[in-house]
Amino acid sequence: MKYQYVAYGLNIESELCLPGLRSGSGLDLPVVSIRQARSIDRVDLGSRHDGGDFLFLKLPGLLEYWVSAGQELTFWPDQTTDEGVATFSMQQTASGFGLALLLRQRGLLTLHAAVVAKREQAIVFVGESGWGKSTLAEYFSQNGYEVICDDIGAIEITDNEIRVLQGNATIKLRSGSEAILDDSLRVSPRYLDGRLHLPKASVDSSGIPIAHIFLLENSFASRSSIEPLTPTAKIVELIRHTHGAHLLTRPDYQAAHLRQCSDLAKRVPMSLLRRQGGLSNLSTILELVENHVYDQTVEVGMVE
Repeated sequence: MKYQYVAYGLNIESELCLPGLRSGSGLDLPVVSIRQARSIDRVDLGSRHDGGDFLFLKLPGLLEYWVSAGQELTFWPDQTTDEGVATFSMQQTASGFGLALLLRQRGLLTLHAAVVAKREQAIVFVGESGWGKSTLAEYFSQNGYEVICDDIGAIEITDNEIRVLQGNATIKLRSGSEAILDDSLRVSPRYLDGRLHLPKASVDSSGIPIAHIFLLENSFASRSSIEPLTPTAKIVELIRHTHGAHLLTRPDYQAAHLRQCSDLAKRVPMSLLRRQGGLSNLSTILELVENHVYDQTVEVGMVE
């Protein structure tokens, strides 16, 4: 059985059910495939890994998978692993990191980010797992914002425009963040990763302009504030928080990645968002972000 999804400007044909992606197909969109491998597919995979068009990866004890030329994501589950665990691992990789690698092969910049939108403008929260991106996205969604994606912020950069593409809009909340949810959602079953998975209504959009990018930190501050970043710091942080930056090492991919991050840093406002800890402070962060984004039409960049 094959499943059909539309996400990140693609038609995705998958042998796996991928909760969180929008079912259906789009006219005139490129087609990529996600499938399980046959034994013959696994011949000489390690030697084909080139840091660019062919990536071969392993999750020890779970699965092997490879990403080919931005066209196909292929899985081989460990035959000794519990079937339910293997399937969950494949689903999460196929709609997460593995898909991010495929998108990078197709020329998109894929940030580790949660993205929300309002007034046809996107706000991007950039940071690693556990830094609070999903909690912010969920809180903003409760206050008039649409969730564009969580985990993979896929950005298309052209000479004329910069857009973030609609993707996997499932919010994944870790233990401790349930207090921001309605009572009916707090009792939702947890998945094998220990998190609550909250699917959001997917926006039918070909891409949304970015109003602002906020860099998060892996720590809390004594008070919430928004601070400027130097031009160099912006580029460094965008590179640092790109999915697969350590894997796509072929020189042409690295050069394209640097160009994308430099271009994005120059053309889109970007700031450091320091946050005071505690869920009770989310309302202050929301107000701070909205005042900064919507009360400023021009950002004055810092001079090093």
